[in-house]
Amino acid sequence: MSGHEERVMSVAFSPDVRRLLSGSADKTVRIWDAESGRELKILRGHEGGVASVAFSPEGRRVLSGSRDNTVRVWDAEKGECLDTLRGNGDIAATAAGAITSPWGAIARDGETAFEPTTDSQPVAWFSDALESIATHPEGRIWAGSTGNHLVLLRIEGDSAPMKAPRSDARHPEKQ
Repeated sequence: MSGHEERVMSVAFSPDVRRLLSGSADKTVRIWDAESGRELKILRGHEGGVASVAFSPEGRRVLSGSRDNTVRVWDAEKGECLDTLRGNGDIAATAAGAITSPWGAIARDGETAFEPTTDSQPVAWFSDALESIATHPEGRIWAGSTGNHLVLLRIEGDSAPMKAPRSDARHPEKQ
């Protein structure tokens, strides 16, 4: 998914997992259709990069925390800013809620590895180290950012760990 003009700094799924939020250094929050990747709304009003985004538990509101020392509360359907809370430093908005996932996504060494939480044997890899990784409540879908793009990844099939490929197979430049 592309649309942001600068680096994506944060991502979050809606409680019903139909939508995805992204916050960017371009000072916007964007709401996306998580299935099609279509951009639904652009929320403008922050004067600094958006460091954190979250949906309210019922999914009707969006919270965004910015480097402009504000948290904004938005109507998710209309895209209107309902309230602006001012702070004394960089602010991050967060949402509570347990995600019980048998999988983890870990960005390291220039790639993202997907591992069962029961051990650290990767089952899949993505060739970029994703930033701002958000986990779908189902636990087999992740959203992350690379530069000014969002990436959606899904693990399908058997959950058995794979033997790690030879390092030269994953990193031909190291041969």
